[in-house]
Amino acid sequence: MKTNNSKIAVTTAALILSPVVSQGGTILYDFDTDLQGWTNVQTSVTNSTSFEQGTNTQGGRINQQYPGDGSLRPAVFGSRDNVTSVALWIRSPEFLLINDPATEISFGIIGGAPGGAAPANATDASLFDASSPAGWAGMALRRVSDGAFILTAGRSSNGQNLHQTITWDSATIEAAISEDSASETYTLDFIDDKSGGWGWVGADDVSISTIPEASSVMLLGLGGAALMLRRRKKDRS
Repeated sequence: MKTNNSKIAVTTAALILSPVVSQGGTILYDFDTDLQGWTNVQTSVTNSTSFEQGTNTQGGRINQQYPGDGSLRPAVFGSRDNVTSVALWIRSPEFLLINDPATEISFGIIGGAPGGAAPANATDASLFDASSPAGWAGMALRRVSDGAFILTAGRSSNGQNLHQTITWDSATIEAAISEDSASETYTLDFIDDKSGGWGWVGADDVSISTIPEASSVMLLGLGGAALMLRRRKKDRS
């Protein structure tokens, strides 16, 4: 999708925000009470853990710096330190990226910084091999049609006292999706493929701004319906 406007907006693929919290044009995943539609893609059989919503500060290692009590973290927290397993991997609901005056995606990450290069896509071999201190940990923007991770980011350094806030602005997002179809959908994938003393990560306050006006969403739906109708007429002729 090429455009002269460097700003992008977001709507859920199903056009339904629930159970996501919607505040002033922002989809907010605060993980205060549950996973809000995020689902585990891969869990570890080796140490019986996955990503979950929780409130335990794990001996002060997870500082609840945001309003509310919960955040995203490994279910068996201690098992991520110095234990080798496949990557832990959780995914958001799908959403669309469409042209609009302003958007950014931001999230807070706590724990270990990436030890190596980010995986290129959802079939990258590193995600299925044993984790290591050189493994990657962080957030990825996944293009659904081919599974490519078109944006990735992790902490700049190890840290357990505060979540580091990372932001992809509208110009960054547009550069990543400029060649994509207008109907393309995306997810946010949170991945922990790192083991060792800082072999754990958690996330909180994942936000996507802004939600387009209702009229914009309606026009998007009508445009898709019109395209389908034209295709059907063409097939019959």
